Amino acid sequence: QAVVAWYPATDFLALPRNRDSLESILLGGPISDNHERARLARPTTHVSPDSPPTLLIHGQPDEVVPIEQSRLFFDALREARVDATLYELQDLGHGFDADSERTAMDRLTSDPRPAQSVIAANHYRQGAAGTPDGLPPAGPDAIRAFLERTLQ
Repeated sequence: QAVVAWYPATDFLALPRNRDSLESILLGGPISDNHERARLARPTTHVSPDSPPTLLIHGQPDEVVPIEQSRLFFDALREARVDATLYELQDLGHGFDADSERTAMDRLTSDPRPAQSVIAANHYRQGAAGTPDGLPPAGPDAIRAFLERTLQ
């Protein structure tokens, strides 16, 4: 019914080609030898107007999964007119520079809060597009507001 994704890898074909990368392991071999598997594995391949509302939160610079991965996915969602919001967190790397996935949310809510911006938001189901005013900062409040708005 909805997607909340933190720093997702959304297009293996757009990632740097490293024969020993995690993506290559997941595909059963190098991306260059598994082009069709990589194409089918990327969420952007499957985006359609029926895709669920999506909230993307990504730090930049992220040296593990480049911010461009969330931007590519957001662009595909926008083109399909899917309800989507993209938060970019400045000066935060992969995992938001937290000790673990479990503490990443704490990093977003600690003082001082990381610099961030809502790059774009499309709320097609409500008939509006653009960057809406009043969105909460990335973190639990943003996720809660997104889920309350999209899950009905």
